[in-house]
Amino acid sequence: MSGIVGTSHSKSKVVGRSLDTAKAYGLCNGSGVLQNSYNVSSVTHPGGGGDFKFNFITTLGSQGYSAVSDCTANWKSAINDWNNLYVQVLIRDESNAYDEPTYVSFIAF
Repeated sequence: MSGIVGTSHSKSKVVGRSLDTAKAYGLCNGSGVLQNSYNVSSVTHPGGGGDFKFNFITTLGSQGYSAVSDCTANWKSAINDWNNLYVQVLIRDESNAYDEPTYVSFIAF
């Protein structure tokens, strides 16, 4: 006997209604063209370079969410700014310069 009496593993069955469900996600190419998303209306990519702002369709209600980003292999992505209206991702290449990657993505919980 393991000593474990009982466990609880609840999973959300309704999108966007639980803490274990993504509130938003987005994938765009290096030019800022949205490829796939949930709750993202557009991507702002001012002046090229490694600055991408994913704008939400429905506000997230508060800044109490967690977001992670990803980009082209061997490059660096970082969440730079966020609020209930958008999340901003900055991308740097191998030489640490802001640049346009093949893809940029994020997910927010």
